[in-house]
Amino acid sequence: MLVIGDKMPTFSVADQNGNVVTDQQLLGKKTIIYFYPKDSTPGCTAEACNLRDNYERMLAEGYQVLGVSKDSQKSHLNFIAKYELPFTLLSDPSTEMLQAFGAWGEKKMCGKTCIGTLRKTFVFDEKGILTQVIEILKIMQSRFWERVESLKFKGKEYMERQELKKLIAVWFEEDIRDGDHTSLSCIPETEMGCQQLIVKEEGIIAGIEVAKEIVAY
Repeated sequence: MLVIGDKMPTFSVADQNGNVVTDQQLLGKKTIIYFYPKDSTPGCTAEACNLRDNYERMLAEGYQVLGVSKDSQKSHLNFIAKYELPFTLLSDPSTEMLQAFGAWGEKKMCGKTCIGTLRKTFVFDEKGILTQVIEILKIMQSRFWERVESLKFKGKEYMERQELKKLIAVWFEEDIRDGDHTSLSCIPETEMGCQQLIVKEEGIIAGIEVAKEIVAY
């Protein structure tokens, strides 16, 4: 587990073009490295697009941005082309870099525990020293599902649409406030549907939160 003040872990992985990128190459500039589960999925797309939209502002603040996932170089190329992403994506199919940064581990999806990529963002200074870790999504998801649990949602039963809509609205109001998010006009009625919606919203929040933390609004 990386903590503030740690040095950037050693790594050597390929980017979307097959060029090898190492930790040593990133020294000399402030660096944002964000880890995400999978190219072209709703949450990861939303996160990448929000970072894209704030990319010029981050550059102006002196930051270089890199995304990392297990996806192949070809997948990264397609993802970049489809959404016009201006930053580098690193391919880590072995998960060595993911593990080195503590971005690989146990998580819950649709009520099931699994091992996979943890959505985390790390900020380093010009000397490669960790200055910030952004994990706000984990906190948000925990708060949301605590509320879902409080409604005693069980098995395949349907939650009342109005109760769920109110729940999500409260969650948005408390945790996003001024951030953009998907309209609440169509709320899923199943637990899996709720999870899928939250995953997408988490991606949106991730991009917003990184921008807020790095660039002064």
